[in-house]
Amino acid sequence: MVFYAKEKPVNPKLKEWFSWRATAVTDHQIRDLTNKLADEIVMRGRFLTCLHLDKQPVRVENGQAQLEPGTKISAYTLKSDNGEHFLPLFTDAEEFAKWQTAKDPEATDVVIGFDDTVRLLHTFKLFGFVVNPFSDNYAQTTRTADAWEEAKVTALKMAQKKLNEMKKEEQNK
Repeated sequence: MVFYAKEKPVNPKLKEWFSWRATAVTDHQIRDLTNKLADEIVMRGRFLTCLHLDKQPVRVENGQAQLEPGTKISAYTLKSDNGEHFLPLFTDAEEFAKWQTAKDPEATDVVIGFDDTVRLLHTFKLFGFVVNPFSDNYAQTTRTADAWEEAKVTALKMAQKKLNEMKKEEQNK
């Protein structure tokens, strides 16, 4: 989680794939696009969102910020018509600016990746997350996020195993 990020996320691949959603009509196209979106969100996605902190983060030497011990955090959420709460995630500053909460002086904007997203979903017992809720409105449940996280861990373990095997083969030459 990055507070006071100088570089805001841009996520050009996500923006491109969101624009394709209206043209995906066959089951194969929809499945392919869903897999691309999931992969990008999980592996490379960086998002803007807002948190409420009872103490502001302290800037440290490298320009980053860290929370003081005991800082209380709460999430700003969006509520569905069914009463379910979602963590809003924004692909870039333009999308983020559409959210009135982002202008709240009590809100602290943060840049988060997928791992932080999953932690926040569980910490605040949210139903899920929604990417660009005021345009693309791409929502996924916490259950789906958990499955994606499990798949990520498995994929990383398999990649590490393959890398280790390749190193071992190289050493045996």
